[in-house]
Amino acid sequence: MKIGIRARRKNRYEEWPLHQVAIIGALKLLLVAEGIVILAGHGLIHVGILLLLWLLSYPVIHFGMCRKCCYYGRRCPVPGEGNLVHLLFKKSEKPAGVFGFLLAVLTYVMRFGYPVHFLVNYEYNWIFPTIYYATILVFFLILGRFIGCPNCQKVECPMNPDWSYPHKGLAD
Repeated sequence: MKIGIRARRKNRYEEWPLHQVAIIGALKLLLVAEGIVILAGHGLIHVGILLLLWLLSYPVIHFGMCRKCCYYGRRCPVPGEGNLVHLLFKKSEKPAGVFGFLLAVLTYVMRFGYPVHFLVNYEYNWIFPTIYYATILVFFLILGRFIGCPNCQKVECPMNPDWSYPHKGLAD
């Protein structure tokens, strides 16, 4: 029995169905709302910083990954990324590489890190951290195992079910 972190192949979407994108979009909005709830007690300046970090995270992911993706300019599973990248950057045919993946990690650190900092460094009851971390886990689980990766055509990504090392393209 083969066990791995990559999902099994389902489809190869040219563009994601709107109902699947809506699920990821709702989870993203929930994460923003939870971050606002966590930070609101520390002052509105922190809420503003969180919203600014979320806003600034889009050019980071667009530059690092989205402009090099096969879903450039089309609906991808993560709302605001593939379908908006053409507004900021021209398409690049070069693979994202390690630098692109590091920028993708930076994007999610920008989005989730600030509320996590407050959860770790300030006294909260167990409910806030549990709900926030669970939502992050559900976000990546749904994206990586059920909606995003199993249906993606970007074979250069190590999370794609067709990716092989060394990368040889689509698996049969």
